[in-house]
Amino acid sequence: RQEKEPELRQLSARAIGRSQTVDLDGARCAVADSDPGVRFALLTGFLGRKLLGPQREELSGILLPLLSQDRWPMVRRAASEVLASTCQPGTAAQSALDKAVSDDDESVAAASLAGLSRCVGAQGLSRYQSLLLDEKSKPSVRGQACVLVARHGLSKSETAANAHRAIGDGLSELLDDPHAVDRSLVAALLCIRALGEHG
Repeated sequence: RQEKEPELRQLSARAIGRSQTVDLDGARCAVADSDPGVRFALLTGFLGRKLLGPQREELSGILLPLLSQDRWPMVRRAASEVLASTCQPGTAAQSALDKAVSDDDESVAAASLAGLSRCVGAQGLSRYQSLLLDEKSKPSVRGQACVLVARHGLSKSETAANAHRAIGDGLSELLDDPHAVDRSLVAALLCIRALGEHG
């Protein structure tokens, strides 16, 4: 709170994220800091931690604005990764990750989809299919969605037909897109590979 040098505040924020007992007041202070490096340092401190019980829910509530409102993509991306590790189906974290799949920054959108899939797994199959078929979704998101549709949809007889149809349509759109870029080709290759692995 009192240190003027942002580098020292960043070290403090990282230490708060790594401390054994979660310092919720310290986390709130770091989230409100004007320096994006401080917010990012807090999040990197939390990465890889297993948080349980009420602390997980409280921390998730503190971090949610970083995913939905922070101006810096590096902060939003890190927030998506931390929230994915605290996420439970049906929570505000799941909803925030779902919304962040439409983030303007492609890396944030892709990280949010990865986080959403960690949170809901096969329960998100219909969401993955809609992202795969959504022309407004970014190429890396569509490619990742295709992998998730193949992984969760092709293994069960009751979902396989719809999954095959979605993959076929999504792959066709990625390959035929007149505005396709290299990322579209990479997404299409991911899709073909997933089809081969799970198909």
